[in-house]
Amino acid sequence: MILGYITITGTSLETHNDSYALASVTAVSARRPFLSSGLMIGGFCTLFGLAFADILYAGELVTLAAVGGLALLGGVMVGRLQLISRDLRGLPIADAVYGTYRHLNRLRPQILNARDFAREKETTSGEVRS
Repeated sequence: MILGYITITGTSLETHNDSYALASVTAVSARRPFLSSGLMIGGFCTLFGLAFADILYAGELVTLAAVGGLALLGGVMVGRLQLISRDLRGLPIADAVYGTYRHLNRLRPQILNARDFAREKETTSGEVRS
């Protein structure tokens, strides 16, 4: 699942906002930006529930467990795709594509293959002109 969309063509990457030439991309990264936040919220809810279990109602304990579990699940599942390039420095590409980490991590090798194809095409077209 991806929030928005991503399409990989021969030499470019198209998202729901922009299109990017892949020949200048130096690295493609799929990260979990909310993992630390999810761990902290989940840990806090667990510790709070354990510390005050004797004075909390059962519904409150269930709510703490649900909030902590959802925070952990969200931190592990949500991912961000980031393209790293000197040409893209300062552009909001880091926020361009969010989705499930598993899906984005599966797209990463495809993007790298398309980038290599774009660089080969750029090299061979440069040799023809000379």
